[in-house]
Amino acid sequence: MGKWLSVLLVITSLTAYGGDEALSIDRGLSTDVQFSFENDDNIVPELSDFDVTHVVLMSNDSGERFAVITVKNSANGQRTLTQKQLMALKADGERINPKVFSMLFSPLQTQSLTLDFGRHKFPLLNVYSRAQ
Repeated sequence: MGKWLSVLLVITSLTAYGGDEALSIDRGLSTDVQFSFENDDNIVPELSDFDVTHVVLMSNDSGERFAVITVKNSANGQRTLTQKQLMALKADGERINPKVFSMLFSPLQTQSLTLDFGRHKFPLLNVYSRAQ
């Protein structure tokens, strides 16, 4: 009886999980592409000691947008990275921050992390910071 209950729980878990769509890596753009979308409201990330060194953009057919980024703390002291210090540019020119997060970095540390930008019709083109 216990064995069947375990099998039933596993099947129920897989069924509940099966509703999530897999993410696909979006085709990469050349690093020398320069976009010139209007930014009349001067929407920019907060100044920080963080440099985004690498970006991999991901999405699914439901419009969920994610990015795996590699970030370097260029300061000689410990710093905390938050969503306000990063921004994504969407293909319609809109600039958005990722969902709320906070991550502690040691001096000069480099880390990769996955960011959730929510659901949007237009794909992400880039994720960037504004270093001091």
